[in-house]
Amino acid sequence: MDVLALTLYGVILFPNVEDLVDYAAIDVFIASKTRSENPVPTILADVYIALHLCYDMGKRKLMCCLPVFYVWLLSRIGEKGISAQCPVEEVMQRKLEVKRTTNWGEFLSRLTQEKIKWHPSWQQKSSIIYYCGNYPNVPLIGTKGCVNYNPILAQRQFGYPIRGSPIAVSLTTLLTYHGEGDATETLRHIRTAWKKVICMERDSRAWGIDREIPYH
Repeated sequence: MDVLALTLYGVILFPNVEDLVDYAAIDVFIASKTRSENPVPTILADVYIALHLCYDMGKRKLMCCLPVFYVWLLSRIGEKGISAQCPVEEVMQRKLEVKRTTNWGEFLSRLTQEKIKWHPSWQQKSSIIYYCGNYPNVPLIGTKGCVNYNPILAQRQFGYPIRGSPIAVSLTTLLTYHGEGDATETLRHIRTAWKKVICMERDSRAWGIDREIPYH
């Protein structure tokens, strides 16, 4: 079972070299297996870095975590919607519709604010990380580099109201690659920052109160 799990880490979650599970995937697997560390932050970091490379370099393709990304996408913009307690199970029970590039382009271009489910019914409201240490947002360490995400832009998806436009400092970009000269120093700063995690305060209002607030 460990060999099977490690193969999934190397082939699906953290693909890098064809037909080879590289050291980065092995490190994440061991951290999860022996130290019970959560691999989700690493997955997020790799997805964000991959999306950045796809956008920055034009014709690159996203290879990592496609099944998870597909479920996330359908749960928010699917025409039939996903209401199950476990969205993965519902997607597996369906006959998946294959869309080519042109079809996806047409489908996404027709999306309106009313068609997007900002907080799906199956997603439980919970406390979310707002920022870490001296970083104005949330820094992540991936297998290829470090990147950050800005929870203030996604807080409505977790049922928190947006009370105004985000300030510029909260959108500060972090993107470094492990092969760069300052990688070690960046890793040290991020590890220190994660020792002081600040969570967003819970909102006392009902879950659905934000559905009437425009989201531009």
